[in-house]
Amino acid sequence: MNSYTLETSYRGAQLKLVLDTNGTAKLSINGMLRDETIVRTGQSALTLSSSVQTDYEWHELIEAHVQIHNHLIAAQLLSNNVEVAREEFSFESPNPEK
Repeated sequence: MNSYTLETSYRGAQLKLVLDTNGTAKLSINGMLRDETIVRTGQSALTLSSSVQTDYEWHELIEAHVQIHNHLIAAQLLSNNVEVAREEFSFESPNPEK
């Protein structure tokens, strides 16, 4: 099983998105699982989200957007619609055509 991880520190909060080849996507904030979903076969986009207190009395909406196309995963983490991290991952098809 392979996994792809995008993580960053933002305003004192540790944001982490993990995509596993077993078909799960998980959003963790400060080490706590905040949202999780199963990636369905043929699904090309998904969003995970959670609100978080990042500074004293400052709350933000954290979102993870994932686009899956051919052999490329584009992942980004956003805070109140502002991108705070982005990465693209290449992967091999689990069932290569012969």
